[in-house]
Amino acid sequence: MFEKLNFRSRRIVHYSLIVCILLIQALIAAFFYNEFITKKNLTFIKNQLNEIHSLEMLTDNSKKELFNAQVDFRKYVITEDENYLKSYFTSLNNLDKNLDSIGQYGNKYPRLKNALTTEKNKPAEVKKLKSLIDSTYEYSSKTNFKTETDFPKIRKYDLDYNFDKFNIETKTYSDTVKKKGFFRTSG
Repeated sequence: MFEKLNFRSRRIVHYSLIVCILLIQALIAAFFYNEFITKKNLTFIKNQLNEIHSLEMLTDNSKKELFNAQVDFRKYVITEDENYLKSYFTSLNNLDKNLDSIGQYGNKYPRLKNALTTEKNKPAEVKKLKSLIDSTYEYSSKTNFKTETDFPKIRKYDLDYNFDKFNIETKTYSDTVKKKGFFRTSG
């Protein structure tokens, strides 16, 4: 039923088994290497996604604080209530903190830093925001500036049209050539 293999055939079988074992070991080593590198890359990508998410939250919060500051200032101008002015400056201070945090991300990522510092937004001007907020707060708290709530007076426009004032000259011109119709009539 089974034939005995000669010595040459055994040698080929043994070498092929050794090659298969080496290939299996190389595949296992490649698998573990790939898993290690992939895990390392996944943690790197996960960390970057977390930082991007926190940066996104900072920008959304900055937009919200800016909107709140605008609303509070508008309410203060209308009602002259000091609470609205205080919440206006609180929103501006929170906005300043958010911008500082976003600036720290700019130091970490050079591409973001290039986007943050354009020719219009110089970094020195962004750093002066805190001092501008403080000086505005001092000025508004020490002085009683009031906006004028009186509306401008509207004068009535005189719509009296007197046509006798106008010098109108009329001329009438008539054509002396007899016109022919589109369809000629016989006759």
